[in-house]
Amino acid sequence: MLDEHGLCVATITEGDMLRKLVRGAHLSVRDIDRVRLTDVPGLRTARAVGIEAQVEELFNRALDQNFVPVVDSRNVFVGIVRRREILGHCTGTLPAREP
Repeated sequence: MLDEHGLCVATITEGDMLRKLVRGAHLSVRDIDRVRLTDVPGLRTARAVGIEAQVEELFNRALDQNFVPVVDSRNVFVGIVRRREILGHCTGTLPAREP
């Protein structure tokens, strides 16, 4: 989740949303748009790294997080790196990407 300045302030996963839907017996898929993100259990802050971070720093963050937000020099969110990509890079098992 980003604030009005594009800064990463919290994270929420698909699993968090699905758990809210399952545990909210009164909710249907049609009603999910009434749920405020702040009402979803699991809302947390994932520690971000700067865009110039080394793989070792990403790896250390991924020990505690499934993904790592990446911010630019102004602390503005630019993307995420998933644990899977970090581990794949470290082990050399990332599949080749199409150009």
